Amino acid sequence: MSALGSVAVIAAAVAVLGLPALLSPTPGEPGGIRDPECAAAFPEQLDFPAQGDAIARLVVCTNEAHTAMFVLNRTRAVWTVLGNVSVFRTPMSSANASFASVVSSAEPMIPSGGTLVVLASPDQVVLRLDPRLTVAQLAHDQLTSTLGSASNELMWAAFRPDGGSARHALVSCLDALVDRAGDPDTLLRTSRASAGIAEAAAAAAAASWSGCGANWLAAKLDAGLYPGKITSLAYDVSDWDSNAMFEIRSNAASVAYREVSAPEGHPLPDS
Repeated sequence: MSALGSVAVIAAAVAVLGLPALLSPTPGEPGGIRDPECAAAFPEQLDFPAQGDAIARLVVCTNEAHTAMFVLNRTRAVWTVLGNVSVFRTPMSSANASFASVVSSAEPMIPSGGTLVVLASPDQVVLRLDPRLTVAQLAHDQLTSTLGSASNELMWAAFRPDGGSARHALVSCLDALVDRAGDPDTLLRTSRASAGIAEAAAAAAAASWSGCGANWLAAKLDAGLYPGKITSLAYDVSDWDSNAMFEIRSNAASVAYREVSAPEGHPLPDS
């Protein structure tokens, strides 16, 4: 079974085992400041118990009747909605739509930068930070950004399900990378998640069984790039560990995971 194909099974197992990274929204302070992203239909912003600075970027609002919730994910992590609830999927960015179409989850998910309307009262809903989906989105976004550094057209083709060889390269390389990344819980508990993902990308590039490296080159050839831009995946990922923006995104995801996973009053140490 591929790493991405097993996401739904792993997500379900984590929920059943009752592992950390769970949040239940609660009513905010009366007269508290409402986030401007809370639309008029969702005027009451909810809080989370013992939230840290990173978790504060997960904005949840409810309507006056407390029968529906609007969730805005400004964190760098991916959240899923637990509970037997209905959801309304709001429009996604091209990058998030691409990510959502190549991973599977047993529960509705909210990618980083995404929004979702949950048709349930706050006391019926639990939000869970999903470590495997978080690592997968970090990898997906860095892979597409790397393609974009060679050609914007190549990146946009990779976003589309009908994007031909560019899409094929993205899917095969993402699958190989997630497979090589190891335990996502361990990875996100460190302060250098970007280094771990970069190492997994290098391993994916060297894995002949996945076809990832060959697919990466084929996508560039099919795009008609100048010879100087037709570089291997191994070459392209060699600077991921020193990419400042990638490190910022990855570290922000780690901080959010450590905040929500740590016992109250006992933050997890960097490692």
